[in-house]
Amino acid sequence: MNFKNVHLRISNIHIFFFVIFLLSNSAIAQDWINVKTFQPGQTLHCIRFANDSVGYTVSSLYGGSTFNIHKTIDGGDTWTDQSSGYSATRFKDIFVFSEDTVFMCGNYGLVIHTFDGGETWLSDTVSPGGDHFFGICFVGHTGYVSGNSGAIYKTTNLGESWVQIDPPFITAIEEIYFLDENYGFICGLNFIYFTDDGGNSWKEPLNFPGATTNWWLREFRFVDENTGYVCGDIGQVYKTTDKGINWEWMENITTDVSFQSIIALDENNLFACGYDGTVIRSTDGGLGWHSMTAASNQNFYSITFTPSGIGFVCSQIGEVLRYIDPYTSVNSPIAEDTIRVFPNPFQDHTLINYELPQGGFISLVLFDANGRLVKNLFTGQKQQGTHTFSLDAGDLPQGIYFVKLDLNGRTAVHKIVKGN
Repeated sequence: MNFKNVHLRISNIHIFFFVIFLLSNSAIAQDWINVKTFQPGQTLHCIRFANDSVGYTVSSLYGGSTFNIHKTIDGGDTWTDQSSGYSATRFKDIFVFSEDTVFMCGNYGLVIHTFDGGETWLSDTVSPGGDHFFGICFVGHTGYVSGNSGAIYKTTNLGESWVQIDPPFITAIEEIYFLDENYGFICGLNFIYFTDDGGNSWKEPLNFPGATTNWWLREFRFVDENTGYVCGDIGQVYKTTDKGINWEWMENITTDVSFQSIIALDENNLFACGYDGTVIRSTDGGLGWHSMTAASNQNFYSITFTPSGIGFVCSQIGEVLRYIDPYTSVNSPIAEDTIRVFPNPFQDHTLINYELPQGGFISLVLFDANGRLVKNLFTGQKQQGTHTFSLDAGDLPQGIYFVKLDLNGRTAVHKIVKGN
C-alpha cells in the first residue's frame, strides 16, 4: 500500500470538509439577525425607537387578542406585550416623541397614544367616516395623519382635537411627512405632492420621473430641510436636494422588489427594506447600493435605527431583526456638554446654549419628568457653531424638565430644574 498516496487523499478530504465548513458558516453569518419572533404569527407593520434601549412595534392580531403592541426596554433583547384595546385592527404607523410619549394610527379612523410608556393607551376616532390611516407625523404639537380616500387630518394641540384638510384629489395617501409645522409631503399611487402652508394648498413637484400604472410610493425620509428620499414599488428610490421641488431617480439599484421603508442616517448612509427579505444600503448618498444579508426571506415592512446606529427591521410573520455595524457608528449621540443651561435651577427664564458640531436640520424640544412633550422650542436649519435659545418658563409648574436636541438624527439631552 502506498501510504504516501493514502495520506494525500486523507489530507485532501480534510481540506474539502474544511472548505465546506467555511462556506456553510459564511452562509449563516448574516448582517441582519433575528432577535425575536412573536407568537402567534402576526404582521408587524412598523418599528420605531425612542433611544438605544426603548422601542415599539405594532401588528394586527385576531382571535380576540388585543395585545398587538410590543415594547422593548433593552435594545430589542426582550419584549413585553401591551394592549391597544383593539383586535382585528391594523395599526400602520408609529411616531415616537420619547420612551413614554408615543402615537400610532390605524384602521377605522383610529389614533391611539400613550403618555406613560404604554401602561395606558388612549384612543380617538379621528375620522368619523372610519377611514383607514396609513401614516402619522408630528413636528412639536402639530401633527398629521393620512389614509385612504384622500383622508388628511391635522392637530395643533398634540392630538386633543383634529380637523380635516382637503387633499389635492381623492385617492389613498400612503405616507405623510413634514419638515416643520407647515412644509410637508404626501405620496401614494404614482404621485408626490408638497405643501408650504400646513396643508391649505398642495403642489406637484416640477420634476418627478415616476413610473406608470399600479406603482406605489411608500415612505419619505429627509436628512435635512433640502435633501430627502422616497422609496416605493419595483425597486424605486428617488432623491431630492431642493426640498422636494425636483426628484431624481436613483438608477443604480439592481432589484425590482417592493421597497416598503427607507431611512437616511446622514447625507451618505441610507438603508431601505422590502419584500423577500431585502435590505439594501448606500454609503454615498444613493449613487451606489449593495444588498445586505438577512436571517429571513419574509417581507420586511419597516426599518429604523437607534441614535447610536443600531438597526431594526420587522416582518410579515412577526420577526424583529437587528443589525449592528461593526465598523462605524454612523449616528452616535452628541457629546454630553453640547447643551449648557444657565441659570439652572431657574425661576421663570433661563438661557439654553447648544454647540452644533456640524450644520443641519435640528429639533429642540422640552419634556417633563414623565416624558411628555411640553414645548417645541425650535425646529429648522442651523449652521455649525454655538446657538442660544431664551426659554420663557413662567407658565410651567416647578419641577424637573429635559431639553432634547436632535441634529440629523443624533441626540443630546440635558436636565433642567425650575425652582421657586
